[in-house]
Amino acid sequence: MKIVLTHTEEFPFDCYEGNLASGLYYGSYLVKFKDCAHPELMFVTESQEFEDCCALENDSNIVERDQADEIEAWEPVDACEIVSGEHYMPSLTRPELLLLKTCLKRGGFNLPLEWRGMAKQLFARFDRDLQGEIQLATDDRKSN
Repeated sequence: MKIVLTHTEEFPFDCYEGNLASGLYYGSYLVKFKDCAHPELMFVTESQEFEDCCALENDSNIVERDQADEIEAWEPVDACEIVSGEHYMPSLTRPELLLLKTCLKRGGFNLPLEWRGMAKQLFARFDRDLQGEIQLATDDRKSN
């Protein structure tokens, strides 16, 4: 995925209620801080320190108006959905999984780069599940 942050001007912290009511604020933003390598997903909240200003907040960070100079670039996010890694892979049948595994063994032939890590994790789980089923089938035969 390529992320492009086009806004390098100071983040619009002013007039939280007015901008929110008129739809000028998005619910979330990708924010790149000067001392960080990657942007963070931040959500707009009401400022605790400055009346009628917004703040940017996520699980690890809160940015208020007086910290605007720490922001290098930002970009509004229209909508976002956060899911665990395994949900990024589409649901595949066993033949499809085996075909994908063959592709991986051949150096990721025809496989998008961002899928490779997830596919490897998926196959590790798939192999464990398959070994479990083989073990169950063996145990069933022993008990009969």
